[in-house]
Amino acid sequence: MTLTALDTETELIRPGCLAPRCVCVSWADQGGAGVIHHSDPATFRFVRTAIEAGRTVYANAPYDLAVLIVRWPDLAPVIWRALEEGRISDVQTRQKLIDLAGGKLRKTGPYSLAGLAQRHLGRALDKDTWRLRYGELIDTPIDEWPEGARAYATDDARATLEVFEAQEPLAKWAADEAAQVRAHWALHLISCWGVRTDGPRVEALASTLQGEAEGLLTRLVPAGLARVDGSRLPKGAARRMAEVWGESAPLTTKAQKDEGRGMSRAEIIRRAIVDGVGVSVTTDTAAESGDPILKDYARYGQIQSTLAGPVSALAKGAAEPIQTRFEILMETGRTSSSAPNLQNIRREVGIRECFKPRPGWVYVAADYSAAELHTLAQVCVDLFGESKLADALNRGIDVHALVGSQILRVDYADAVALIAGGDREAKDARQLAKAANFGFPGGCSAATFCAIAKGYGVEIDTRRAAELRASWLTAWPEMAAFFRHVSGLEDRRMGGHWIQQLRAPRVRGRASYTAACNSFFQGLAADGVKAALYRVAKEQHTDPASALFGTRSVFFIHDEIILEAPEDQAADAADRLVSVMVEEFGRFVPDVPPKAEAVIMRRWSKDATPIRDEAGRLIPWG
Repeated sequence: MTLTALDTETELIRPGCLAPRCVCVSWADQGGAGVIHHSDPATFRFVRTAIEAGRTVYANAPYDLAVLIVRWPDLAPVIWRALEEGRISDVQTRQKLIDLAGGKLRKTGPYSLAGLAQRHLGRALDKDTWRLRYGELIDTPIDEWPEGARAYATDDARATLEVFEAQEPLAKWAADEAAQVRAHWALHLISCWGVRTDGPRVEALASTLQGEAEGLLTRLVPAGLARVDGSRLPKGAARRMAEVWGESAPLTTKAQKDEGRGMSRAEIIRRAIVDGVGVSVTTDTAAESGDPILKDYARYGQIQSTLAGPVSALAKGAAEPIQTRFEILMETGRTSSSAPNLQNIRREVGIRECFKPRPGWVYVAADYSAAELHTLAQVCVDLFGESKLADALNRGIDVHALVGSQILRVDYADAVALIAGGDREAKDARQLAKAANFGFPGGCSAATFCAIAKGYGVEIDTRRAAELRASWLTAWPEMAAFFRHVSGLEDRRMGGHWIQQLRAPRVRGRASYTAACNSFFQGLAADGVKAALYRVAKEQHTDPASALFGTRSVFFIHDEIILEAPEDQAADAADRLVSVMVEEFGRFVPDVPPKAEAVIMRRWSKDATPIRDEAGRLIPWG
């Protein structure tokens, strides 16, 4: 099989486009390297042959593939086929998998081509002179280009090939590359399509938040926790925290060191009251203080960050699509997004409701029911041959109510009846059980679990957390064996825990105990959802017979996929979306078949629920 490195140089990226216009394609193989202008008829033939005949390698494959398809649409089926057959490689994704296996995955590490060239080849690539100037040459033949422009493009392709070859001795640790590249391609298409917002609604939200902030300032300024210009005074907040909490106040790292060196906590607090140093003030500690002014301080900080971050980003979406940037591989196998982060949108301030589909289109959203509980159960079946959790999920039992019944010390049927009847104690028990089912599998401590439980609206102490964990282990006895298994993976000589991801060839090295616990089921869930995401994208772009054809994925949030679809196509698209998601995820959890549910929305909302017409077909909510 031939191996060819390909790279594109383009005009500058413009919002709302699948890809910027291609200026040239550079290439490198064992025979040499070169650069070809986009207008040369030979360029299309060369690229098509390279992709059809063998393996092509890129640095940031999704970007280059999109550029190629936009310039030569006839390349689309060739590229999709190569993706399907695992003949598209990406040195960046490859390196992340290698680093993950070695316990060295970097959140912001040098995974650019320049960083990889420095790392593997010991040479620096010029990324300043020509990188942003190729638009000047889009109508200029190659033989009239400055030598520096030709050299820059050719060097990128040559460096890509050489980095790929340098990675070869460790290629066994990148066995999951093809699946990750496919998923990254699907995520890139989401980024390209982008999402729009409702300008007037964004303005109204900003006005509401600004009004609330101004009201808070009227109390914070006299109390010495903010200035009239709106800036906060952290030292003032620290002094007040010291006064309110006394010796129970949370200390800064420096103050903790002072305490370790012999300074009494009482002395530290006295210093904090005078100087405003030594006490840690966070949004959580201020909100939990019980002091109205400190609560105002916490809320004011939340509003400031919301206005400066999400609301500011939303305002831009009224004029042009918001194009988030996805990171394909975090430590557990999950994805993340940034600029802006659309995978972690605050639910309580009306931000989601600011998003709206394009005119004539609606949102079609589908998410899995308890995806990570299904993967946790599958992991236990794979490791031990059986799982009480798997049995309960397959029987349709409410697993949160089941654990809640143990907390209440009543039969499961009685617990379900009490919850349905609105019994406050029973509902709190179910919430606590929900926190347990999602929190304890990660191997968290009692103290950490208390924080998790608070997120579910229930406050408990560490003693109660320990008692709850015992009840949880009674409900799911296989989890004790799971924790023993993870503990047995620790290699003290190498440092940390070494994990072979079940049902995928991915390895994670040097993980902490809790990270190792999470990696098993979070990683498996991520694999299942990524497979579904790619399958959806493939049908959207390549299968005219599919109800998904012509729709566009616009959001991806861990276990939820959101499309835009023409309103008259939405019901069929929703049905097909659920089918694909269940089928693809089901390949990873064959013993615990997953469930997914869809909803059609005129705007994105956390309150949206499925609505069906008399024929049972989904219709738009809101």
